Amino acid sequence: RILLEDWLQEEDISPKRILEFGTIEAILACVKSNMGVAIMMKSILNDHTHNFSFNPLPNKFKKVPTTFITRKDLY
Repeated sequence: RILLEDWLQEEDISPKRILEFGTIEAILACVKSNMGVAIMMKSILNDHTHNFSFNPLPNKFKKVPTTFITRKDLY
């Protein structure tokens, strides 16, 4: 979400409202109903790709830090 907010700020776009959802399905439903936009990996969309248009991110927003987290007691 922060990535999208930074990009919008750079483009001088101020969203009227920012929403957070706990599932990908909820996010996709909002985008599909024209409630807003989202940034996510295209690979997680599976068979939903025909319902959306995709726009590449500017180069400076393409890399996202990713962390792998495990339990301490598991190897």
